[in-house]
Amino acid sequence: NWEFVPGRVRLTIEYTFPLKRTRDHDNLVARSIGMVNGLKKVFFEDDSTDCLELVVLPPRVEKGQKSTRLTLEGL
Repeated sequence: NWEFVPGRVRLTIEYTFPLKRTRDHDNLVARSIGMVNGLKKVFFEDDSTDCLELVVLPPRVEKGQKSTRLTLEGL
């Protein structure tokens, strides 16, 4: 049920991993760039800091689970 969001937006990304181990935040941000590029122009105007606030949350750990949750909201 995603729709284009005009103006400034916040994209929050939360990763879930099956194993507990240390993951660098900058690596999680780098991992997110492909998703951001795939979503821009379809769901929001641009990925510049004028249009997008990117939030990458600390990863969750759930045994046997691996997922990525995206939340897009207008600001």
